[in-house]
Amino acid sequence: IHNFTRCVTFYHLELAEYKYYCTDMKEVQTNCTDPARVGATCNINGFKSTVSKYMICAVGVSVCDDRIESDCLNISKSCYTHKHMMCDNKRFCDDNADELHPICLSQTKNTCERKVGKAGLLTLPLTWLSD
Repeated sequence: IHNFTRCVTFYHLELAEYKYYCTDMKEVQTNCTDPARVGATCNINGFKSTVSKYMICAVGVSVCDDRIESDCLNISKSCYTHKHMMCDNKRFCDDNADELHPICLSQTKNTCERKVGKAGLLTLPLTWLSD
């Protein structure tokens, strides 16, 4: 594996099937050499690693031990996103549903860094405290 093949995009084929550059996602979609391609930080096989932004919300594939990269929601008719991309003061959805969602109204006072996204230290919606 070369630096230019780590955390590469995969392309969409007809019939809603994905064809990957390599079938071992833990090999090519982790330990990103390009910081612009990092989408999350999590434990993989017990070791802290980075995960490609192309793996966030990828259907049917997971690489993190806790499957955090797959914790995605349909938050409006036009928006499907990872829950850590919500309430982060960065508009992701065209309809701004990720920032206007009711869970964004009640937040913690303390901040922490979320595993997914690059928004820095953020408060958390109170509904996540039991996660």
